[in-house]
Amino acid sequence: YVLALAVAFAAWAWADSAQDLNNLEKTPGGLVIVLLIIFAWLISHPLVSLVFIVFIEQLIGGFNIDWNKDKDTENFRMSLNSVFAAVFMGCCTQFILDFVSGVVVNAMDVILFCYCVETKDSKQQERFNNLYGPIKEVFNKQDAPPPQPVAHEAQCQKSKQNIEGIRVYFESLDAKITARHTAVRRAELDLDNAQWALEDLKYKNESCHASELGLTLLLFSH
Repeated sequence: YVLALAVAFAAWAWADSAQDLNNLEKTPGGLVIVLLIIFAWLISHPLVSLVFIVFIEQLIGGFNIDWNKDKDTENFRMSLNSVFAAVFMGCCTQFILDFVSGVVVNAMDVILFCYCVETKDSKQQERFNNLYGPIKEVFNKQDAPPPQPVAHEAQCQKSKQNIEGIRVYFESLDAKITARHTAVRRAELDLDNAQWALEDLKYKNESCHASELGLTLLLFSH
């Protein structure tokens, strides 16, 4: 966008100079910022902007206006020409830059794809050694070959075994905890039964002592 904006305003300045105008030079700084924002939006939609320019030009031409009838009308038409030229050049530049950037991105994708295929098959070409070096530096693997799928599979298997070992350990730990919990619950139940038996024995002992005391008193009374 920055380069397209620069081309647009350069085209505006060139059109003003070719028509002996200085509208852009007299524009205040605040208005220039507003124009930058407007032009940035127009250039970001180049096809719509070009269609809009053609439509406006056709619409104005249909009114059969005499642009040379006075100086103000002529200056307005020339100023309009400068603005349209700026928008046209900015949109064309944006089209070209979008196309070039797409070509560059696709070319880089193809280069990286070919590099990965050659590295995987170990069939790197000597004439591309100057290209392999920067790519390896980008991936921080200049001294070591790229990881092979087998290495990834082995690492995955090792991780799976570690996870399986952890799962088995926790299952055994859970079984031990469950067994100990069951033993504790059984011991508590046995303790409760023993306490009840002890209470019953104490009650029977007290009853026996009472019976003996009653029998003794009965013998003494006779």
